[in-house]
Amino acid sequence: MKEEASLLTSRYREIFFNIIKVIKYVSMKWNFSITTFRYLFFELLPSFIMANVVFLFILLMFQGLKLAEFALIHGVGSQTLVEILFYMAISLLPAILPMSLLFSVLLTFSRMSNDSEIISLKASGISLSQLLFPVFILGSLVTALSAQLSFEMAPWGNRKFEVLVSTLGNTKAAFSLKEGTFMEGFFDMVVYASKIDPNTGSLNHVFIYDERQKPPLTIIAKKGFMNQSNQLTGQQVQLELEEGDIHRKTDTHTKINFGKFYISLNENYTTEEKSKSLQSMTLEEIRTAQENKNLESKVLQSYNTEYHKRISVSLACLLFAILGCLLGINYQRRSGRGSGLVISLSIIVIYWVSFLVFESISRTTKYPSSLWIWAPNILFMLITLHLLRKQSQ
Repeated sequence: MKEEASLLTSRYREIFFNIIKVIKYVSMKWNFSITTFRYLFFELLPSFIMANVVFLFILLMFQGLKLAEFALIHGVGSQTLVEILFYMAISLLPAILPMSLLFSVLLTFSRMSNDSEIISLKASGISLSQLLFPVFILGSLVTALSAQLSFEMAPWGNRKFEVLVSTLGNTKAAFSLKEGTFMEGFFDMVVYASKIDPNTGSLNHVFIYDERQKPPLTIIAKKGFMNQSNQLTGQQVQLELEEGDIHRKTDTHTKINFGKFYISLNENYTTEEKSKSLQSMTLEEIRTAQENKNLESKVLQSYNTEYHKRISVSLACLLFAILGCLLGINYQRRSGRGSGLVISLSIIVIYWVSFLVFESISRTTKYPSSLWIWAPNILFMLITLHLLRKQSQ
């Protein structure tokens, strides 16, 4: 883990120094003031950070009720809730970054247009390409960050979230039972207990109808206790029953008395063995899975869609940065200060609605998934090129 972290740090250090070299080269080639670059870049950066915080807060708030219910049912502490929120935030960031960048660039340049700063910069000899250069640099940095998050870190966060929720669901199984109520679907069993202590996991006067067995078993016991283990996620909960009977009905009726009886409530698998969801797979793992010739066509289509989806969302950062700059320069001179917010939110809604529609089509259609998943990016790229051509004239 430390080696991976050091490699990642050295990679970003190399990228940073290369970007500095590019900035110096461009400033000499275009006779572009570093002071102007610094001013524009650091005008964009604070609003970009603020937009990320706001969008992340809004998306996490939508999960607030579910988290509150989960915490109450499973008795989750504040530290665990913070851990869950952290993993959720990591997995949400790839979707938030393009929106935040568009919001930041559009509002910054619309403010500068309304304050006549753009006119002043152009009057001092700053060209459109020089205005776009800081936006391009910020967009490239965010694109690289988005790619790293989407390809590696977001799947890691989603995986940690899945395992943690699975672990809590198993280790806090007693919390999902209710006193004096027949609970169906409790690990594929019907369970009844007259009294339950969720703090200790103890049960009194237990009735269990175990449908996992063929033929089903009926178990009656005076006492029960939830044994929990931290070694496994799949077999973390074991129900210990005391002083009871086991009834099995076939051609004859069989009754077995027991002093103690143990029931494993779920399958025996470790954290490493538990299969990953598609969202928890890294880009390299998806690429490896695509090479499997035994995959069904629908499964392969899902892999292809997810593969192209992560790349297209990452590149949308650079596209939105340039689009936001051009919209800010073109339209905000004749509009109010609030129109930048309206335009940015409208673009975000249109982009994601169209993206979700095309993603749904790409998972079901017989045509190549790349044709559909890249359609929103291509559409907005054409709009960006049109605005760029218009502004250049």
